[in-house]
Amino acid sequence: MSSGSGSLPDTVELAPFATAHPFKLTEPPNKNWKVGDGLSETQLGQEWKADEELGWKTWEMAKTSTA
Repeated sequence: MSSGSGSLPDTVELAPFATAHPFKLTEPPNKNWKVGDGLSETQLGQEWKADEELGWKTWEMAKTSTA
């Protein structure tokens, strides 16, 4: 299979596009959050902020093993 974009090797098999997952409105993780509050109000936000301080990781998918 070829991705057509040249970014993935031809040997990578991808699952078909999932059309059965419609858009779904949900409640926010923190109902009391408002613009300007930042993200450290919740446990998840605190974990995300701690990870941010460690630096971001990036991958070059053409060079990444799928095994």
